[in-house]
Amino acid sequence: MTPECNGETTCPCCDTPGRRLGTANGETVWRCADCGLWYYGRSVRNRPASDQDWYAQPDPAHIRNGRDQMRPAFRRQLAALARLVEERSILDAGCGLGLFLSIAAEEGWRAHGLERNPNAARAAREILGITLSAEADTVGDCSVHVLRFSHVLEHVAAPRDFVSGLLGKLAPGGIVIAIVPNVAPLCYSAVNALRRMTSDSWRLTAPMSPGHHVLGFTGRSLRRLFVSCGMRPVRLFDVSMGNRTFFPLFYDGLIGRQRATDIDLRTLVRYWLPLFVDNLGNPSGRGQWVVGYFRKAR
Repeated sequence: MTPECNGETTCPCCDTPGRRLGTANGETVWRCADCGLWYYGRSVRNRPASDQDWYAQPDPAHIRNGRDQMRPAFRRQLAALARLVEERSILDAGCGLGLFLSIAAEEGWRAHGLERNPNAARAAREILGITLSAEADTVGDCSVHVLRFSHVLEHVAAPRDFVSGLLGKLAPGGIVIAIVPNVAPLCYSAVNALRRMTSDSWRLTAPMSPGHHVLGFTGRSLRRLFVSCGMRPVRLFDVSMGNRTFFPLFYDGLIGRQRATDIDLRTLVRYWLPLFVDNLGNPSGRGQWVVGYFRKAR
């Protein structure tokens, strides 16, 4: 039986056979010929997560400081969502420490969070006073008006099943917001193009690694995922570092922002500068992150 026949290399979003694209962190990356999703084979995607020990020894001061740093950005996100829905109720799936939910509660939202990492759930409860659930059955069907996937879909082995399983919690006419790293931002794309021209290497520079980011999205593949789940696209766009709502300067994408004075010159040039340069790719779908809004039918 070929890998395609047993589902090993078919796209986890649309079941289309994939084409080998190269390798990232030692494993083959496939690209769907239909929706354009980048992904590892099924056996690699289903390996245990490499972040299970995250938050085992949380620093309360660091977590609270990160929440305070991100409060202005999270308020802007919430304000944008409030303009799209009739009621302020939200389910944040894969919410980590619940920093966003903490701000949502401050702003008067009825907030629910799903998080399967017990360390994160414990830290959220003990440090931020937020109760998170491991399973979605604690949330009533059609009971929330916003469903949020931020920094979560790229970790999911079977994204269509994952999304479909949670859409029942969303009220008719409700909004999904999804935020994912772009697998092909401007600087990464330039590096990969140069490598193909100058060597026979199949190695890819991409935000993918086994046990962590097992999928690589573009705007096109994110749109196709939610359309296949019955959602209507409202707006999709790219952002890069410096965006005040989604990617403030030196935001680590997880807890908070770093101070420029604490970053050594080598890291500033090799890591942070490309994230800023990727702003040039935002208009053409080559930004650092993809943000998508989708609406459920009434």
